[in-house]
Parts: sequence; structure tokens; C-alpha cells
Amino acid sequence: MNASRKRLRRELDVAARGRLAAACRFAKWMLVRCNGCELEIHALNNAIYDLSASHRFVASPRHADVLLVTGPLTLTIRLALLRPMSVHRDRSGS
Repeated sequence: MNASRKRLRRELDVAARGRLAAACRFAKWMLVRCNGCELEIHALNNAIYDLSASHRFVASPRHADVLLVTGPLTLTIRLALLRPMSVHRDRSGS
């Protein structure tokens, strides 16, 4: 079991580094505050996963490469969520 986990971790690490060659910046939007998702996100920075070695969390979606949304997405929050994404697309030129 332990050897298969290590192999899977190596395979996922190679795949992730291939897609995200440079340091990636995450912005997180937590729509529902049950703290379950926040605990899982913070667990990514522990010694096992060590996401902080190649990725970091930023406060503003305008500075992020990836927008991480947790919780149910309602129609009322849709525009507030799409606004920073459109600014990001305009900034990146794509």
C-alpha cells in the first residue's frame, strides 16, 4: 500500500509539474464557511503534500493563476465570481 501511494504521488507530481511549470498562484473563494474545505486546503501545505514548495495562495483573484472556489455556487454570486476571471483573461491577453 505504501509503495503504491509513493508511486502514485510521483506520477501526479510529474503530471502537475508538466502542466504547471512555473510557480502557480491560487486565490481561494470560500462560499460556505463550514471550515471543512479550509482545513483540506491548509493540509496541502503539510510535510506530505508540501504544495507550498511550488505554489502559493494570494489574497486577490487578480494576482492568481488559479481561482479555487469551494461551496455551492449560486446565481447571485456568479457575477461576482466572473468579474475577476474576466479581468484575468484581459490581463493575460487570451
